[in-house]
Amino acid sequence: MVTLTERKALPSLASINASMLACLTFPAILFDTLSFIVYDSNAYFCMDRNMLLSSLLTKYDYDFINSDDLIEISEGLKTQKHYTAHKLVENINEIKTYEITVNQLDGENIAFLYFNQLSTHHIDNVQFDFDEKNTDKQLIAQAQLFNAVVTSISEGIGIIDTKYKITFCNSLFASFFSLNDQNIIGKDFIRLLDENKSETLAEIEINKFGLETSFELKRYKNDNKEQYLALRAVPRYDAKNCYSGSFITIFDITDRKLTEIELVISKGKAQESDRLKSSFLANLSHEIRTPMNSILGFSSMLQRTGIIKAKRDQYLDIIISKGKHLMSVISDIIDITKISENQIQIFNGPCDLNYLMEELFTTYSNELSKRNKPVKLLLNASYRTQYSCIEVDSIRLMQVLQNLLNNSVKFTNSGYIEFGFKYQDNNTLLFYVKDSGVGVSPELSETIFDRFRQADESFTRIFGGIGLGLAICKGLVSLMGGKIWVESDGICGSTFNFTLPIVNIDADTQLEVGNSLVNKKWNEKTIMIVEDDMASFQLLNEFLEIANCNVIHASNGNDALANLKVSKCIDLVLLDIQLPIMDGYQVARSIREFNPTIPIIAQTAHALGNDKVKCMEAGCDDYLSKPIQFGVLAKMLNGYLA
Repeated sequence: MVTLTERKALPSLASINASMLACLTFPAILFDTLSFIVYDSNAYFCMDRNMLLSSLLTKYDYDFINSDDLIEISEGLKTQKHYTAHKLVENINEIKTYEITVNQLDGENIAFLYFNQLSTHHIDNVQFDFDEKNTDKQLIAQAQLFNAVVTSISEGIGIIDTKYKITFCNSLFASFFSLNDQNIIGKDFIRLLDENKSETLAEIEINKFGLETSFELKRYKNDNKEQYLALRAVPRYDAKNCYSGSFITIFDITDRKLTEIELVISKGKAQESDRLKSSFLANLSHEIRTPMNSILGFSSMLQRTGIIKAKRDQYLDIIISKGKHLMSVISDIIDITKISENQIQIFNGPCDLNYLMEELFTTYSNELSKRNKPVKLLLNASYRTQYSCIEVDSIRLMQVLQNLLNNSVKFTNSGYIEFGFKYQDNNTLLFYVKDSGVGVSPELSETIFDRFRQADESFTRIFGGIGLGLAICKGLVSLMGGKIWVESDGICGSTFNFTLPIVNIDADTQLEVGNSLVNKKWNEKTIMIVEDDMASFQLLNEFLEIANCNVIHASNGNDALANLKVSKCIDLVLLDIQLPIMDGYQVARSIREFNPTIPIIAQTAHALGNDKVKCMEAGCDDYLSKPIQFGVLAKMLNGYLA
């Protein structure tokens, strides 16, 4: 009777040729795979069969191969599976159990077949153990070769009995349990996998029904690192074909498993990214088409005749408001793209934090008033210090605070909004915006700063927005050397915090920037402000009136050039860059054609990397980016007018 045992094939022995057979210490032959005629064999095979080599060659109908064996050998050539055969040796009344392995030589119709004797049984059921005490030199050599082959295999191989005791294993098998192949013998295999004991026991019990099983386990090594093992248990039988335990193979699949886990995570992230992008595009379409609908619709309404002034003013207010909203959406898309492509540069300069905070307070107090929201705006006065001027990119700092305040105004329908800053330590400033509006759930405290993310996608339908504001804040804060995070119980209210490193400026500059122009008396000086935005002009005008300056206003480039050609008393020009008719660069070049000495200071919202360079190349003497800090302007004016 032949019992097929589906064990993983030993490493291919295709390189063995006839001349090597004599070196082997176990029964082996070379035979033709088409006719099963023997080409050659070694002496051990002849001795085991009690046959002369001359009588063996060109034979195939000898006692150790019958019709069943031929079938199993043919199957083994196809599947590379071992099988176990029990052979009755009648003249000495005993049964020998062999594990028969067959491998085909590469590119030839020749196969190599060898026998491993597993056990010997007398017919009277007296069993002789296969060990060095009751074996001859041939079997000892055979066992040594078997052990050498098993040791070279890249899998842990072991044998357990019916009580799960380990009776044999290779060193790799033992190493999985931080043991060696000597002190592991006799140990309970199930207990060695203590954390997976019940699962392992259930799987191996299947062997008792003649079935193989394969399963995977997750365990933790001594260093608490995860380890994934693939195990296979194959039933083992004795000479009477009774279940006597299991063959166990163990293979470390940690690298493969971790790769699979990473792939699953990556796939999930990719799918989530696709979903978020789809949601973003839908929101973007809504955020663009909705204001465009109002802009185009009310623009066409203005073309009608007979519209009363009140209606016309109402339509214009709507068009301007929706235009600003649309511009905000476009600016966010441009900013997040520049951040992603590392195209935003940070330009630090003196910034009066007191003034910046007061300007934000005025702006958002007016915004809440327009919206008629019962929300109280609070500016933390504890931030005030004698010297509150630091080196920072004031444009980007203002942008971060505006984004956070815009969110608070959007998501807070009642209660309060508080903002401010404080010195966290000698090297760090902590800014915050706190409100009593919609909370952020703790599990979203990190992902809310990702692109296209919002705390709740239903917010998009309720409040609008495309989910880029916080991602922009995170990118800008990171570029400025800080970090940003949110604190919220997820129910009511949230606090957005971000830090920035303190880059102090010298004490003289602190005093200069911190002081107002009340003590600056430039009564005889005349400054022309070239500015088309009336609010910006009024702000500069109020500032210069404190210093008793004479102010001339030009709302475009043509007026500025005309004033300079007519008046010889203008001492300095504050020049905006984005102007109607001709821009500030053209104005500066034109001025330099007839007046190369008058100081020109560019004061502009163009604050990207090369804007200052462009202003200086056009003929300007200095450059200020909006929002303008009056202390910085005062020091600059004093340098040119003193």
